[in-house]
Amino acid sequence: MQSSLLLLCLGLSGGLLTPVLAQPEVHQRSGYKALKSDPVAISSPRFSLSEGTYLYAQVQQPDQIQQEYFVFQVRQNRVVGAFYMPFSSYDCFYGTLDGNVIDLIIIGSYDRQQYSHSVSLRDYFSLKDLSDTDQAILDACRADHSKTAFE
Repeated sequence: MQSSLLLLCLGLSGGLLTPVLAQPEVHQRSGYKALKSDPVAISSPRFSLSEGTYLYAQVQQPDQIQQEYFVFQVRQNRVVGAFYMPFSSYDCFYGTLDGNVIDLIIIGSYDRQQYSHSVSLRDYFSLKDLSDTDQAILDACRADHSKTAFE
């Protein structure tokens, strides 16, 4: 086996399928980091998120410099939220949730251009607690994009 093969252990946390150990390869796409891994056959029940607010990250700890986080709200399989790195700017997004994949339209914070992007939640860690900063970023994006996202 090659050393680039992904070793993935999955655990159940609050009813969610959460990656516990992963060694992903990072690839750039439209300026956003997307995690790509070798295919792994996993037999599991259909992944889904109930309505609510979520925080996901590349790492298992909050507020790590140069790590990507995204906070979002789910309502009727539609999402609105933001990607950010601590102590940096953030980009709002809205889109749809299908299983463990979110198909997004990202709105650039500086140029307001829109970019299509897909995210597999299996490539990120679910974090339980939102900080005040996470909530403020989410509130700002919801104020700007909830009408578009949830109609």
